[in-house]
Amino acid sequence: LNFIVEHLKTTSRKMLWRYVTLNRPLVDSVQQQWLDRENQPQNNGIIGMQRKGYGPRSVEEIIMGVLRESKDAKHKSIKLLDFAKFKRALNAWFAKYGQGTTPPPAYTNAWSDFTTIFHHSSGDRNSYIGDEGDYFDHEDRKVKGTKIQFDLFAKFCFYTLDSDWRIYANASYLAREQLSISRGKSNQQYDMLMIDEVQDITPSTMSLLLLLLRPQYQDKTILIAGD
Repeated sequence: LNFIVEHLKTTSRKMLWRYVTLNRPLVDSVQQQWLDRENQPQNNGIIGMQRKGYGPRSVEEIIMGVLRESKDAKHKSIKLLDFAKFKRALNAWFAKYGQGTTPPPAYTNAWSDFTTIFHHSSGDRNSYIGDEGDYFDHEDRKVKGTKIQFDLFAKFCFYTLDSDWRIYANASYLAREQLSISRGKSNQQYDMLMIDEVQDITPSTMSLLLLLLRPQYQDKTILIAGD
């Protein structure tokens, strides 16, 4: 944030910047720190300090902002699925259909299979997994257990794929498609991008964030930090 303030002091350009991370508390913290800098007397009158459209955003806000620009009503109804929500939904599914006697598979293995086998590395849904047999025969499958456990989990995955829930990688894929339709135009574009906790961001989402850098802005600045 100090770097941004110093940059704004030495340029007459209007600059839109984004601090982006999956961690919502971090977004809120950076927002408050920036407000503190705006209110410092020595920063009064600096172009861009009070400009609307800049600032910290969660990855969810960026993705959903692009999807809401779509004319496709299905894109506007999308809900983002993370590990915690996936775990709760999986528990509810097995409680309902497991008759109280069949526990869900290991959560980390289940999440890994859902995100890497049922989805392509691009973020799109994997068209090669069409039924339980395709999944069962996949060499990278991590979920183990009884046949009942396996069948219930596979049915849960296909049900989730057909619902409004989308993992971040898939939602980012759909947002990139939207950008292609709109020829790269979006209200979510910016000049300076800072990505924090980058180890938690998939290549699909990273691709979306980079595509949102304004093409006409010559001095693009990208700062990436992570573990």
